Amino acid sequence: DGASVKGRICRLVADGFFADAKRQAEVNKRLDSTGGQVNSGRLSVAMGELVIDGVFVREGDFYTPAPGLKITKNELVAR
Repeated sequence: DGASVKGRICRLVADGFFADAKRQAEVNKRLDSTGGQVNSGRLSVAMGELVIDGVFVREGDFYTPAPGLKITKNELVAR
């Protein structure tokens, strides 16, 4: 779902935004430029859920796509 917070974040992954590790504030800034800023609490929950879902690995304040993750604008496959 490209309209949900998690869907918008996954779209950023597919677009290559996370080629370098990103902080949550950087993610929110990009979301703001692509359709409106997200409440920091909601963003924190969404990023945490995406870590649990196997989309991201969190190292300190930084998020990187999980090893082996393949994501397109049509589907998400965690391996």
